[in-house]
Amino acid sequence: MDNYKKWDKEDYYTFFLIYAAKADFTVVDEEKEYILNHSNKKVYNRISKDFNNYTDVQNNDILEYFVINYCKTREEKIKIYFEMKEVLLVDGVLAASENLFLRQLRKIIVNNSTDDIADILD
Repeated sequence: MDNYKKWDKEDYYTFFLIYAAKADFTVVDEEKEYILNHSNKKVYNRISKDFNNYTDVQNNDILEYFVINYCKTREEKIKIYFEMKEVLLVDGVLAASENLFLRQLRKIIVNNSTDDIADILD
């Protein structure tokens, strides 16, 4: 189940978008449209299918793997955090489960940063 280690940056980014959209267990049309505007349909369909085969623990491992391997700079970490927050707010509501996703992402970013980035991610 380590297929994700063969993904490229676009695959991970699409995974992130899907994970954020599914954080409240429902993908609304606005969220899907947002994802398709930031990825291509072929990648979306493939990664969405893969996403459904992973457990919550594996999803978090993938998030951490992406941050460690593809978000090297402070700016990249800040950017990915706020992009995911934007996806979560597409439907205008930040559900408790979405807030949990955002806190988990924040924790992964902060734990894998060499500088004090925590205050920016609020």
